[in-house]
Amino acid sequence: MPATQEKGVRCLPARQASVSNFYRQIFTLPKSVNMKIATAILVLCVLNFMAFAIGCIVYGGSSGNGYIEEGRYYFSDHGKITEVSLEIWNYS
Repeated sequence: MPATQEKGVRCLPARQASVSNFYRQIFTLPKSVNMKIATAILVLCVLNFMAFAIGCIVYGGSSGNGYIEEGRYYFSDHGKITEVSLEIWNYS
């Protein structure tokens, strides 16, 4: 083992290291920007879940408990069956 290389440390060839640094400089964002992006994604996820939950209450179920029969889409919740449109079925 060469004297300049420590045990367990992997050295990259010069060209590969420069490419790696190039991508790191381009794709590494400041922490404040990362936090803003993460917060925006979290808010969108929470809003989407709330829309789904409200839709389940309003339309009486979801497609997980429903079924398709002769091109019609039905939600089922505790024995109550509700016909819904294709768009609502796909969302749920």
